[in-house]
Amino acid sequence: MLLVLILLPSVALALMPPHVDGTNIKDGALVGDTLILRGYSLKYTDVKKDLTLTNVKTRKAAQWTHKMDCKWEGKCDEDSRPGSCQLACVLTVSLDKVKSGTSLQLKYLDVNQTFQLKAAKKKKN
Repeated sequence: MLLVLILLPSVALALMPPHVDGTNIKDGALVGDTLILRGYSLKYTDVKKDLTLTNVKTRKAAQWTHKMDCKWEGKCDEDSRPGSCQLACVLTVSLDKVKSGTSLQLKYLDVNQTFQLKAAKKKKN
């Protein structure tokens, strides 16, 4: 029996583990009802299972929906060194029926943060 092995070139990926490296929460407050989390490899998480938003006062889960946009960044060709190509993601979480002044606790991956929801300022005409 003859065994033939064919090796094809491919891009070697060494992705960072999923993690958040920034949010739009400033000084313990979120202005408006849209939470934005930026990070890497977030696409490989189960957002509906892994992300929780809890009303601090009532301990009930807040209602929310999300969308995620990811793009490859860095050098992502077959000559790239492992780790030089990473998947950058922006996770947008829209809060449903949460009133201004409500304090929420966010837990997602390496983030455990409490913040207060503040009404967005109305634009002047």
